[in-house]
Amino acid sequence: MAMWVEALFGGVGAICFALMMVPQVVLNTKRRCTEGLSWGLVLPWHIAGVMFVGVTLAHENPSWFAALSMFSQVFFCGICEVQMFFFRRVEKGWRRRTLMSAWYVALTAMSCLACAGCYYFFKASSEEVDFILGELVPSVLIALGFIPEFYEFISSMSIEGYSFGVTFFDVVGSAGNAATYLMRELAIQGDGRLAGPGFPHQDEALVNKLAEAAPFLTIIAMHIVLLMLAAWVVCNQPSSCSVEAEVDNSTDPSEDENLDGSPVMCSI
Repeated sequence: MAMWVEALFGGVGAICFALMMVPQVVLNTKRRCTEGLSWGLVLPWHIAGVMFVGVTLAHENPSWFAALSMFSQVFFCGICEVQMFFFRRVEKGWRRRTLMSAWYVALTAMSCLACAGCYYFFKASSEEVDFILGELVPSVLIALGFIPEFYEFISSMSIEGYSFGVTFFDVVGSAGNAATYLMRELAIQGDGRLAGPGFPHQDEALVNKLAEAAPFLTIIAMHIVLLMLAAWVVCNQPSSCSVEAEVDNSTDPSEDENLDGSPVMCSI
């Protein structure tokens, strides 16, 4: 039963990650610009995804759903990077479309090679190195990737340009993937493979699974902070009435009079 539940959570996680960046990519394509996105967000996510895919596949019993989910993130980060570069530097037309298509393919191929390189590296490394470079560093990179978005919200006091469809799919997908790790560990304990005087052993194994799921748990935590910050920005935006009042006050009083000094009559 636990295997089916694990497959269900993993499937939901993989589907959500596959759809995660679609709203942002569609929004960028419609506007022909990537305002609201920063390299400081996309690049750390891209690198973190590559490292996590490598270490996940290198595990003795890999979570294929988690690896597929993170590779979806890698793929769409590559698309956003191409959009960010070409929308700002090349005029629209057939030349830009051709260059962007070629770079989509090239960047995806390079990402696959990078994942393969990480896989062979982690396959030959120790568990400590796997944890530090494969799980801890990607978690830190994912957290750092949110900081430019936090700064963008605060500095502009606007949430325009960010698609909250990304947040929805990212949180649900991360929850599903994190649940697969927990379900797998519960299934092992249920089979009695960690039974006996091994209660501490069970706790240690559960902590290890949580460590493997650290990037997904980090994503959930940072999106909660992002939503709280977005709510604060929306609540503290100046109302339209106050903006109109500031415009009226900044208007030269002499503009309200005709050249002969009589007041201007406005039709309503």
